[in-house]
Amino acid sequence: MLRQVMLLADFFGVETSSNVSLSEVMKRRGQSGEIEEKDCPYGFIALEYAVLVGFQQYGHSQLREEVASALTASIEVLLHAPYYTYDFFASTNWNVSLYDMAVNLDSERNYKSFAEYEDMHVL
Repeated sequence: MLRQVMLLADFFGVETSSNVSLSEVMKRRGQSGEIEEKDCPYGFIALEYAVLVGFQQYGHSQLREEVASALTASIEVLLHAPYYTYDFFASTNWNVSLYDMAVNLDSERNYKSFAEYEDMHVL
């Protein structure tokens, strides 16, 4: 699985073999384009989340932090969070919710779901 995580990370522009920041890599790779009709913002966010979880599970803290930052920005830009915080992932075929993602954004430990996080952090 580490190989797949590294390939996905490379797809998103994270240099896994050096200490180059994600923003520097993205500047070198070019400008972002307009969202086209067939583009799926949920799919893009789900793939970024898969990279984040992979780096969490393999203990790559610096890379996890870079992807978490990029994922947060994607959620803000593509889904207009936190202003519109409806979890439309729940009405898609993706088996993850924004709540599942939120508990993993700033955590070294991977929580499989928001429910698992709630069970471990009882109020």
